[in-house]
Amino acid sequence: MTVLSSEFSFINSLLQKNKCDQPLLIRGIGDDCAIFKGPGNDDYVISADALIEHVHFKLDFMSEYQLGYKSLAVNISDIAAMGGMPLFYLVSIAIPSHVTLDQAKLMMNGMAAIASQHNMILIGGDTVKSGAELMMSITVIGRCISGNAWQRSHAHAGDGIYVTGPLGWSALGLHCLMHDHDPHIFSNYINAHISPQPRCDVVSAFAKDACIHAAIDSSDGLISDLNHIADQSQLGYAIDIASLMQDSDMLCHMQQLNCDSHAMIASGGEDYELILTIASDKCAHFEQVCNEHGMATYYLGHMHSTCSHRNVVCNGKAISLLHTGHDHFES
Repeated sequence: MTVLSSEFSFINSLLQKNKCDQPLLIRGIGDDCAIFKGPGNDDYVISADALIEHVHFKLDFMSEYQLGYKSLAVNISDIAAMGGMPLFYLVSIAIPSHVTLDQAKLMMNGMAAIASQHNMILIGGDTVKSGAELMMSITVIGRCISGNAWQRSHAHAGDGIYVTGPLGWSALGLHCLMHDHDPHIFSNYINAHISPQPRCDVVSAFAKDACIHAAIDSSDGLISDLNHIADQSQLGYAIDIASLMQDSDMLCHMQQLNCDSHAMIASGGEDYELILTIASDKCAHFEQVCNEHGMATYYLGHMHSTCSHRNVVCNGKAISLLHTGHDHFES
């Protein structure tokens, strides 16, 4: 019997057996969302995520309301990573005996709070009893301009690689929660982990702009997620993470807590910023639009024409990472 040892090799095996042969299906397995042809000038983007207690979350670390908020936020982030805006969501939830009706309502209230921020509507789902753990499956449906979805496979050699915000905050926040560090001193990082903000503002600024070729959200970690773009586009990359190492307060706190700053920033994950590849002749335009909208940008490097060329440095010096990001089935 073969043991399942890699989440992504399993997904790739499904990809090989489920090719896009339906005329309404533009993109199936292999991206943050599937893409379906919609009416007129619209396409629909659809994503689903499962969350399991003690695997994806612990109620020791967050309230039921915060759990509901984050659960929907990370799904909205998948829609944003495709250049889409969210419309509807469905929730299936398996509730064990240790979760009360009031707690379940608080979770749904948390979802409703972030849904209202994005004008989303709950349109269905299912509720069942669980034997042991609290489990949720959330599906989000969004919309993007026809033909404008930001797919992982659309990066070009020479594209500039950018991140829309700082990385490492969520990983540091999780570390603080797991090791019971003072929540007041480290509140910024804990909040970043518990209450991520999907970057729909980036979509609003660039939905009709052709400068973005490919995108993914930083859920599994910068290197892991950038590898997804590189694999799908059959390219390599060369990046320098020095621009992400400028937050002196964060670096000081990481050092104080004996954390590996390179690892947290390059492979920590769950920041839900967008990793974007920008047409080489549009990088200045991209930075200008971000500046006009008050959005931070971090330039990391460029996509390389050789698939095996994948270099990660910091201030020009090669860095070594034991783990490049999250994989559910990694040993």
